Amino acid sequence: MNLITATSLSIRDADQILNGFRVLVPDLPSSIRSILRTYTSVQPKFIGSGVYYHLGLKTNLLRYVELWLCTSDFDTLDLNINIYDLSISRSSNQYLWPILGRIVAPRFSGVFMIGIYGGNTKPAEFNEISAETISEIKEMTDVGLPSVKSSHKYTYTKNSKA
Repeated sequence: MNLITATSLSIRDADQILNGFRVLVPDLPSSIRSILRTYTSVQPKFIGSGVYYHLGLKTNLLRYVELWLCTSDFDTLDLNINIYDLSISRSSNQYLWPILGRIVAPRFSGVFMIGIYGGNTKPAEFNEISAETISEIKEMTDVGLPSVKSSHKYTYTKNSKA
């Protein structure tokens, strides 16, 4: 909820943005409340006049890997990661920058949210909102993603169109 209050973004406006996004990503929840409740331990990072929440790439990947290991064996994941620039309206100076990911191999996953920035202005530095995601990618590329159900160490190839 700090995203909403720190940026003066109303819940209704945030819900409208999510609903617009659902045309492209049907698996997204219909309310920002669902997203914020799902990740209650996420700490805000204040960047300029906005706030960034990092929900986590590794957390999302583990959800799919654990589920998929029940039916198949694999040791590589291909990912698409995209960052969108959304203005709430033409007359508004409110912006949302969601970082979305999707596993594209060995199977297609649903689209998941890695992080989200919201503010009165666009982030001054792209690196500030992407740093945690890039750090996670580097860590997983170096050491893999250990799985509870398997002794595999998963590695990643870059497959992003962004």
